[in-house]
Amino acid sequence: MRVRACIGGVLVVSAITLGLGAALVRLLGKNAAVPAGLIAGVLYGAMAVAVRVVDGLEPLNVGVFIADPALWAILVAGLGGFYLFTVALQVGSVNGVAAALVVGETVVPGIVGVVLLGDVSRPGDGWLVVIAFIAAVAGAVALSFSSAAEYERAQTS
Repeated sequence: MRVRACIGGVLVVSAITLGLGAALVRLLGKNAAVPAGLIAGVLYGAMAVAVRVVDGLEPLNVGVFIADPALWAILVAGLGGFYLFTVALQVGSVNGVAAALVVGETVVPGIVGVVLLGDVSRPGDGWLVVIAFIAAVAGAVALSFSSAAEYERAQTS
């Protein structure tokens, strides 16, 4: 199966992405909030892909489960994404970081799902999928440009 052959690649890509994200945070310091949020989202997306193809759960086979690269991809991507998201929140705006995270965790698994896992929309609903995808990304981008101060001012007036 093509997906099983690629799951080792998800582990490698997750580890490399985490390493690059950590290096970027150290290099950019306080300016790394949005890029770190985006990379955290990409890692969460990789984790979602790995969860879909993990082997050894049904029926439970602990040896197969522990030996499956998908399990290790889940751990690397999940913990790495959590680390980068936490660091991003420490150095930047929640709005910008959360928006970047949403874009990263939506785009990556969406593309992988369609290209590698055979995901399709119901016949005739492809246009709706495209509109929903664009709306989700546009909403996240709009959120990244808003600020908590503007929200508070709007609530008090």
